[in-house]
Amino acid sequence: MAEGGLVLGVDAGNTKTHALLVERDGSVVAWGSAGSGDIYAEAAPGESERQVRLAVEAAIGGADLEGSVSHVAFRLAGIDWPEDERHWRRVIEHDWPGLASFSLLNDGFAGIRLGYPEGVGLAITAGTGGAFAVRSADGREFCLGMRGPHQLAAKGLGIAGYQAAALAEMGVAEPTVLVSAYTGFFGVATIEEIVHMLTGREHPPVNATLARCARLVTDAATAGDEVAMRIVGEQAELLARYARATAARVGVEAGDRMPIVLGGSVLRAPGSPVAGRLRELLANDFCASPIVTSDLPEVCGAALDALAEAGADPASAAVAMRATLPAAPVDRDVFRV
Repeated sequence: MAEGGLVLGVDAGNTKTHALLVERDGSVVAWGSAGSGDIYAEAAPGESERQVRLAVEAAIGGADLEGSVSHVAFRLAGIDWPEDERHWRRVIEHDWPGLASFSLLNDGFAGIRLGYPEGVGLAITAGTGGAFAVRSADGREFCLGMRGPHQLAAKGLGIAGYQAAALAEMGVAEPTVLVSAYTGFFGVATIEEIVHMLTGREHPPVNATLARCARLVTDAATAGDEVAMRIVGEQAELLARYARATAARVGVEAGDRMPIVLGGSVLRAPGSPVAGRLRELLANDFCASPIVTSDLPEVCGAALDALAEAGADPASAAVAMRATLPAAPVDRDVFRV
């Protein structure tokens, strides 16, 4: 690994891609942003790769990535299976053949150092979708990826709220304020009109659209709507179950102590009822384990990974990074109505 120079952290999610260029002491040099970098969510072949390139180029500006940057930590949504890693390795080596060194992991790993700079812990990230990653004290790593069959985080909340509202309007389920919340959000009179909009061949995919409705569900739950409260509770239970399954893959069982970091827009939102219930469940599962909610974007964790892998001290770098971090873009935050 090259000594000196800058390092770069890249976090690509379902909704956005961020890149953060930092000095070896953690001081932020530049920030780049682009669209979804998830190869499983791309709108067209090659689009996710293009978005990652755009974010990297925005961060480095006119600098030479191969000459000025000594190490890059790519933390990318959609690296769920070995072939995904092989794909991205080919892309990176093609686009930047002279890059000194880089690491490649699922974006779930970006959350770990946001709570514990030493890099040991369990990260639960709930943004557009859910991501779970763990690194044990003996260096074992695991990310859940696509092994879980449920829709999670904003997608899970938005879809469940839509289903509950549709059933309520049909008269086959209990009434809920979600009917008026969803019709108001879409600017229509009935849920049936939303169904038409979302299932018509010329409209965007249901999951992508409904993820933007997650905040409607959590707001309704906070206001006391029983249906929304039940959806929130079920979502928190799913997140807790997947967290348990992830931790178990590196030998951490119920009752063991494991530092836990909560991240992503759904869990980071002030007063999040999902985060509140999830904390209760995790406290039962991981007795006496410290649980922190990160207030930093996940790209900061990717940059801390890059620094640690380059031989820098991530603990002191985290302090410098926080002090020099510019205001993060929020235009791509799916959890904002």
